[in-house]
Amino acid sequence: MIDEPAGNQTVNPILQAAAGLLAEGEVERAVATLFSAWSDDPANLDLAIAYASILAQAGREREAEELFSSLADESPRDSRVWNNWGYLLLARGESDLALAKLGRALELSPGDFEAMVNLGIALDKLGRTAEAIDTHRRATEAAPDSPVAFNNLGAALWRAGRGDEALEAFRRSLALNPRDASAANNMGVIKMSGGDYGEAEGFFRQALRFDPASGAARRNLAAAAQKRKLSAGGGTGQEKACQEKQPSLF
Repeated sequence: MIDEPAGNQTVNPILQAAAGLLAEGEVERAVATLFSAWSDDPANLDLAIAYASILAQAGREREAEELFSSLADESPRDSRVWNNWGYLLLARGESDLALAKLGRALELSPGDFEAMVNLGIALDKLGRTAEAIDTHRRATEAAPDSPVAFNNLGAALWRAGRGDEALEAFRRSLALNPRDASAANNMGVIKMSGGDYGEAEGFFRQALRFDPASGAARRNLAAAAQKRKLSAGGGTGQEKACQEKQPSLF
């Protein structure tokens, strides 16, 4: 998750315009919009961070990282620079390198919710699950109304084998945002693991209503339907092999 850089009234419309172009798939136009704005106001850190972030989304990761490195030299005590640089590395799969940047962001701003979320994800990807759980729990305390924080906490708890706690976290996430496809899918995974295949199917269908492109929810729905049929009585060897496939969180 990338911070949305805070900006004044002059900057916000530019960021909104770039975000709109990005949502429409006009990546290069979005990049050009932010580059033009930043060129006109090179001392504006908000625009610089936004430009670096959108470069990464455009696949120009080397340029983005070079810019983040330069920004970190110029503004070493701005936590947003370190958080967004860490996010870039995290998205690229370099969780170990991301960890240092995100840790620096939290040193500078201990209450930075976005940095907590990103650090928790990095720790989880590195298999440091207990630390990830602690970090995600801090995020839920910092932002108790955030469905994302509870969904991430649930995923870490699930990977730690703490299913009951994971279920409660996912339930809280869905209560905060009933349209959260990720939390609905994850609730389905918990229900399927407990043998509640019909209920699991309901959650997977809910996930697909809000995210029809979700491959994880679609695979999980097929697996839950297969398991429900098998539990009703017998099945072929091929069906039983399908039964053993692990459901996917997302």
